[in-house]
Amino acid sequence: MPSVETSLVPLPAERVPGVCALDAAITGTSRKELIQRLYAERPETVTAEFEGQAAVGYAFWRRGRRAEQIGPAAAVSAAAGVAILDRVLAGCPAGPVFVDIPADNGAAVDWAETRGFVVQREFTRMYRGLRIADCPQQIWASSGPEKG
Repeated sequence: MPSVETSLVPLPAERVPGVCALDAAITGTSRKELIQRLYAERPETVTAEFEGQAAVGYAFWRRGRRAEQIGPAAAVSAAAGVAILDRVLAGCPAGPVFVDIPADNGAAVDWAETRGFVVQREFTRMYRGLRIADCPQQIWASSGPEKG
């Protein structure tokens, strides 16, 4: 089987639709407007990994009132999630950094703990109506409760 070229890069504008498609597949809902808005606000804060033309992971970070915030972030594999979050974390300015990780993603929790993060707060995810068919083990960071 031929190998597929993998690239971990700052996200070029023409590849934003691929990130939107990956996000929708993992979260079970279209967050195209959120992804596009976050990208438009600060394109330099997003890193994505591609295998050939397909996005296999991405992560944003943004400035918060009290700390830098990593998220949203998603990846199809633990290797992609670790590589992407390491790159994003390295790009964050010095100082406090927050990341909200689904407890169901053990690899992401392990990543955070080995990099010195500690649990500050917990969220209870609830739903009403039909449950969204998402993949929490592939969600590496939420965008924060204020963003969705």
